[in-house]
Amino acid sequence: MTEFGRSPLLSARQLAAMGYCMVIFPLTAFRVSIPVKGDSFKLSGQPTIYIKTTADSGNPRAQAFCGKCGSPLYSTTPGEGQQAMYIVRVGILQQRDQLEPKRQIWWRSARPWVTGLDGIRKIEKQT
Repeated sequence: MTEFGRSPLLSARQLAAMGYCMVIFPLTAFRVSIPVKGDSFKLSGQPTIYIKTTADSGNPRAQAFCGKCGSPLYSTTPGEGQQAMYIVRVGILQQRDQLEPKRQIWWRSARPWVTGLDGIRKIEKQT
């Protein structure tokens, strides 16, 4: 269980009910992820795993996606069974509103306009 007392991932059915039906590439510059210890990580459903071999560290990473809609779920060390740590995408968590970012990584690839978003017009929803 997570520190909030719930399973960290939603089922494929719950994700579909929230409107996750496709992945748009390239992925957003605003991906937010949290580390979850392997012994508290629970997942329902069977993700599709893609092994990325070009991580900055040179180590391969297992990238997990929803097997039905392709939404990114988590990344971890490749291998069978439970891993020591999972990097979970916050957008699929029930507790996403309770999680505030504590740091930014990969800042070197941030778009120049990222720090100037306060001054732009905000629209509450798509019309």
